[in-house]
Amino acid sequence: MSEEKIQFNENDFDPVNRYIDEQSAIRRSKSFWANAKSISLILIALGVLAILIAYAFYIYNKKDYLVKVEQAKSVAYERGISGSRNQISQLQTKVQNLESESKSKQLLIDGMESKNQSLNSDYQDLQKDFNKSRDEVANLRTSMLENKEVKFYQKELDKIKEQAQKDNSSVKIDTYIFTQIPHKLPNGQKVKVVSRWRFKDSNQEKPSYKDCYIDFERSDLRMLNLGTKQSDINYENYYSDRLKLDKSVFSEIKNSKCNI
Repeated sequence: MSEEKIQFNENDFDPVNRYIDEQSAIRRSKSFWANAKSISLILIALGVLAILIAYAFYIYNKKDYLVKVEQAKSVAYERGISGSRNQISQLQTKVQNLESESKSKQLLIDGMESKNQSLNSDYQDLQKDFNKSRDEVANLRTSMLENKEVKFYQKELDKIKEQAQKDNSSVKIDTYIFTQIPHKLPNGQKVKVVSRWRFKDSNQEKPSYKDCYIDFERSDLRMLNLGTKQSDINYENYYSDRLKLDKSVFSEIKNSKCNI
């Protein structure tokens, strides 16, 4: 076999390869930027979504905060109203207590005024009784001095005094004046309250001694001596056992009926 020479042509594809590489690089670059744009848009969308979510959460929290604030205000308002009501109730209670105390004091004052009027009335009655007793004593003394027997004894007394002066001696004769006031004891017994005035001289204007006693007008019960104005009543068991009365009864009689 004869050797045949193989003939071939060599082609240079480097420009084509470079072109292909450049196109590949361009396509890769476009793909990268496209992907980058997509990722960026996604990231932006995610960011906007996050902002919207955060804003919505903020609005939700703000609304909840406002509700809590309103609730706190309502609770504080209710507490304030409750406290004010309690204070008002306490003040009303104090006012009622003060009004009650004022009414009690007014009743006490009215009672004291009533007692004072009663005491004034009693004092006026006692004053009238005293004036009446004084007038009766004066009338009794006048009648006694004008009595014929008294005048006779007065003349005889004057004679005795004249004879005593002649004989250089002195005669002292006490004169007594009695006043009787009928009275009824709380146990129903009727007695006489007797005031006794003693004069050392018939010409004496004022008595030198005054005392008082009670005449029970009973033979089985002796007279009770009430004494003078300054002395105390000697109220023995003898009287309390029989009369069944307290000593204060006779103290009142002494103050109101005795002309001492």
